[in-house]
Amino acid sequence: MKKYLFASVMGLLGIESCFAGVTITGTRIIFPSDQKQVVVQLNNPDSHAALVQAWLDDGNPKEIPAADRIPFVLTPPLSRIEENKGQMLRLIAKNTNQLAQDRESLYWFNILDVAPTDHAVPNKLNISVRSRIKLFYRPIHLKGKPENFFSKLSFKYIKDLNVIEVSNNSPYYMNFQKVVVSNNNQQQEVYTDPLMVAPFGHSTFKTKITSPKTINYLLINDFGGINSLNTTIN
Repeated sequence: MKKYLFASVMGLLGIESCFAGVTITGTRIIFPSDQKQVVVQLNNPDSHAALVQAWLDDGNPKEIPAADRIPFVLTPPLSRIEENKGQMLRLIAKNTNQLAQDRESLYWFNILDVAPTDHAVPNKLNISVRSRIKLFYRPIHLKGKPENFFSKLSFKYIKDLNVIEVSNNSPYYMNFQKVVVSNNNQQQEVYTDPLMVAPFGHSTFKTKITSPKTINYLLINDFGGINSLNTTIN
């Protein structure tokens, strides 16, 4: 989950902070193709009500795309969530028949938790928190399950570029939490930058290890859990 902070400073000295705290249940959303809608649960554990704006994007976190670019309807787009309460948002399929049916499609679910303004406190920093998680549209007839392909990823060292290429010959997105590269001299390099490989696609990441031989990689599954695997590098 990525979080973005938007702040407006109301004073320069003696500032008090107020952090919004609405959370999304789960680390990703799976939308099966045989469903007309799915529900996303939001929770507000704070001691004050929260105003939450929700929207979808197709890959650019700086843009709210036009409605005709997104094959889902999200409702309600604006919600007030009372203290210690929850709110269900619905994602409704709109034009999903136009999406690829031989692989997953990726969109992003966003919420902006707008911090309340307390006019009784003159010097206060209000911070609104944006949360963004992946939304996968998944055709139900895809072969196997994502975890069936976790061990079938291939890794190739491209010496001229000092990169390792990851190949994903599956219809599912592969999301890495961490990669550890090793060579025969017991040197190791840990790679924790965001890494995701699209269905039937390739991705690369830089390495400083000379002649890398083995790799341990941690993949995130549908439930937000971690699967650890090992393989050799070609």
